[in-house]
Amino acid sequence: MMRVREGGIEAALTAHLSRKDGNELDIFLTREGAPLAAGVTELRGTVRNGEARREITFACAPADERPRGEADGTCSHFVAKVPWLGPDDTVRVESEVPAGDARLALAWVGFVPRRFAHHQD
Repeated sequence: MMRVREGGIEAALTAHLSRKDGNELDIFLTREGAPLAAGVTELRGTVRNGEARREITFACAPADERPRGEADGTCSHFVAKVPWLGPDDTVRVESEVPAGDARLALAWVGFVPRRFAHHQD
């Protein structure tokens, strides 16, 4: 996982590489080592590969992939489908998470899916 810290929040980005199901990117939010459920179920983001830029949507992961007891309308684990992303691409992934009345900008620079994958098949 590639981690960034902003405003007391740690956001980890990882890849799920699957020829069968398609590639995905996952974001995990934590604060002080514990899952942090943001008050949203979707995050907008971008993936930049050189001059190319694609908009993506991170949706809340299925309940069985999130911490038990996470309240409805909140989420600590988000997933985006990125079937066009190659395992050896070097990209910049950006998103924002709500933090009270503000939004924290997150950027993972130099992300290589194969290097930071939690699953490959």
